[in-house]
Amino acid sequence: MSDQIREKRIGIVGVIIIAIFLTLVSRLYYLQIANGEEFSQVASANQLRVVQTEAPRGRILDANGVVLVDNRISRSIVVDRLELNNEKTKTKVIGQLSIVLGVDRTEIEKRIADLKISQYKPVPVAIDVDIDKIQYIKEHQEDFPGVDAVPLPIRRYPEGNVAPHVLGYVGEINDDELKTRKGNYQLGETIGKSGVELAYEENLRGTPSVSTVQVDKNGSVLKTVNYEPPIPGDDLILSIDVNVQKTAEESLSGQIEQTRKQQDKNDKEKFTTFNAPSGSVTLLDPNTGQVKAMASYPPSD
Repeated sequence: MSDQIREKRIGIVGVIIIAIFLTLVSRLYYLQIANGEEFSQVASANQLRVVQTEAPRGRILDANGVVLVDNRISRSIVVDRLELNNEKTKTKVIGQLSIVLGVDRTEIEKRIADLKISQYKPVPVAIDVDIDKIQYIKEHQEDFPGVDAVPLPIRRYPEGNVAPHVLGYVGEINDDELKTRKGNYQLGETIGKSGVELAYEENLRGTPSVSTVQVDKNGSVLKTVNYEPPIPGDDLILSIDVNVQKTAEESLSGQIEQTRKQQDKNDKEKFTTFNAPSGSVTLLDPNTGQVKAMASYPPSD
C-alpha cells in the first residue's frame, strides 16, 4: 500500500514538473518567436529619446521695413543635469556657480529642478553673462562639470519701448496654454503672450529642430541618431509707421501731462487739477483704412 502511494506521489510530482516545463517553453516561444519582433521594437524605442529645440522667432517690422522686434544672441550659462550624477557634485557645482555668477544658489537649484525643460536639454541658469565670468568657467572647466557657455536667442527691440501694447511680449508656455494651443509645443518653450506676438504666434514661431538621441539605461546620451534642423519663423510686416507711432505717443503723453497741470474750474473752493489718468489715440490712413499708429498712455503691454 505504501509503495502504491509513493508511486502516485512520484507520478503527481512528475506531472507538475512537466507542466512547469511546458509553461516555460510556451512563454519562451511567446517572447522570442511569436512576439519577438514587437518586443524588440519596444526595447529599441526605450533607448531613443526625442529632443525638441525652438527655432528663431520671426521679426516684426513696420510698414517701411524698420525692424521693431528681432532676436539678439545672449551669452548664457547652461547646465547639463545628466552630468551632475551625484548629490555631492551637484551641490559643489551649484555653490561655485552661485559665487562666480553672483546669483543666489536657490535660484540656480530651482532652475535646474524645473521639470518644464527636458532632461536631455541643457538648462539655462543665467543670461547676458559677462565675458570674464565665462572665461573663468572655461579656464576652470574641471571644477564645473556639465556647465557650458552657449549663445541663446532672445527678443530685442531696436526702436526701444515703442508700441509695447501692440507688439506684446513672449514668455514660457504654461500648463493651460499647453492644453489649448495647437502645435507641437513642449513645456519650457517660448510663446506669444499678448499683442502681435500672441495674435500671430503660428507665423512667428517657426518649426523647432528635432533630435533623436540614443541613451543608455542610466539616461545618458550615447549618440544622435537623427537630426531635423529648425525652420525660422516668418517675418511680419505691420501697417504701423514707427515715426508716426513715436509722434503719437509723444503727443499723447505730453497732452495728458499738460492737462494734469490745468485747473479744474468746476471746483471753486480750492485749486484742483484734472486727473487725466489715461488716454489713447488711433490714427488711420484715410485712403486705405490701415492703422498707422496706436498709442496709449500710460504705456502698457
